[in-house]
Amino acid sequence: GEVEHADSVGNRDTIKAGDVQWMTAGRGIIHQEFHSEEFSKKGGDFEMCQLWVNLPKEHKMVKPTYQPILKGDIPQVGIHDISVKNGEGECSAENAVGNVRVIAGSFDGRIGPASTFSPVELWDVTLEKESTIELPFPENYNCILFVRRGNV
Repeated sequence: GEVEHADSVGNRDTIKAGDVQWMTAGRGIIHQEFHSEEFSKKGGDFEMCQLWVNLPKEHKMVKPTYQPILKGDIPQVGIHDISVKNGEGECSAENAVGNVRVIAGSFDGRIGPASTFSPVELWDVTLEKESTIELPFPENYNCILFVRRGNV
């Protein structure tokens, strides 16, 4: 689906399937999200997730910002089943079981486009089949795993 965004600092945008909206509220912003006019006419599936991250104390009063991140600007990295190895002990391209969209932070050397004030690793992971994978993140980070479909 699509969602339209409007806010008190003049940003207005349509977030389409696969796009990401990254806002920094900073010293304050009023915003609204609502079904786009096009989506209201056509209907269909609509999925959306919001994650709020607290700003570090020194950045609480920064100017509010809005980052529209288009689907095509988000790097993708193939992810492999670590239980399947080729002759050299490395994962081969043939055993890719899905992909990681790197929205913020980095994964396997690819850097996400979101500009952040807090260190954040935000990935959108899609697996095509039951697999054993590794999602490495810094030891001192907290981790949240949000499962939209399927199970872990």
